[in-house]
Amino acid sequence: RSRMRKGRATGSYYHYILIILLGGFTIWMFSCKCAPPLSVCIEGVKETPFAEYYQISQTISVYKVLRKLYEITSQFQHIQVWETSFFGNLLVIDNDVMLTERDEQHYHEMIAHVPLNYFPNARKALIIGGGDGGTLREVLKHKNVEEVYQIEIDEEVVKTSKKYFPSLSSGYSDPRVTLLFQDGAQWVKSAAKEHRESFDIILIDSTDYNSAMSLFTDDFYRDCKQILKKQGIVVFNVDSPSFALSTMGSVSQQVSKIFKQTYYYQVFQPTYLSGHYAYMWMSDETHPYTSAIDWNAWREKGIDTYYYNEDIHYGAFILPSFVSKVVQQQLSFSQIKRN
Repeated sequence: RSRMRKGRATGSYYHYILIILLGGFTIWMFSCKCAPPLSVCIEGVKETPFAEYYQISQTISVYKVLRKLYEITSQFQHIQVWETSFFGNLLVIDNDVMLTERDEQHYHEMIAHVPLNYFPNARKALIIGGGDGGTLREVLKHKNVEEVYQIEIDEEVVKTSKKYFPSLSSGYSDPRVTLLFQDGAQWVKSAAKEHRESFDIILIDSTDYNSAMSLFTDDFYRDCKQILKKQGIVVFNVDSPSFALSTMGSVSQQVSKIFKQTYYYQVFQPTYLSGHYAYMWMSDETHPYTSAIDWNAWREKGIDTYYYNEDIHYGAFILPSFVSKVVQQQLSFSQIKRN
């Protein structure tokens, strides 16, 4: 999976020969022989840190790493696993941090439980991407779900997660799972006949918007609609509302032409760009506030969560004013329908 959530550096590396003042240290990019590409040397620190460059904000996050656990270049991307003392293991793809063991629950719980809680008896789910297994793990916590299809383009991501992120990848041994290594957009298009109106939810756990182009086209969303139940929900991760506001506006305009109910909801994700991240919700018949959730059914499932809860669920749809004005999303707690 090539999931770039934070904005990849583009062009040749020499375009980014910078001198940056960070945390009182002077950082020289690419000036130290011990540092790999897109890493840095920090004066006074013996260990070689891993650094991630954000193209949008033109800033750097630096991780003090203990060692590199694994590295491979697959048919699709460059995969690394780093060990750290604070964040646990880091999954890095094409020099972008995909997840850390310390805060991955924020993202994976919110992409899965928010839509699933509208369907306490959901039977069938589709995941596009998500090769680390975190989204799958959360979906499988709903024992009512009988069948999960996961379409992942890169088998090496799954292999890497099974070895270095066992807490995320445990779901791959579940008999309810059908894992296929294919292009997600092509699979959805070909599935229109066999799986027509059969999925309760579709979760697109992929790159930031406009990175994996085939997963962010009108045709792809229409194909998803063909295999989604009439009340079903599609959710996909977008970008940082704080740093990519224009993208948020473009996405909102695009999907509102295809689905009747389109809303953003957000998550606090410390290791993603700006720490403020958002998902897009799409449905024709299910509304985030006026469609009631059976919270007793949720509590009876006994699902233990690290980040997600009832208040977080509803609060996530209330956007900061500067975002809601651009995406024209106005919701009020007074709209919430409760059982």
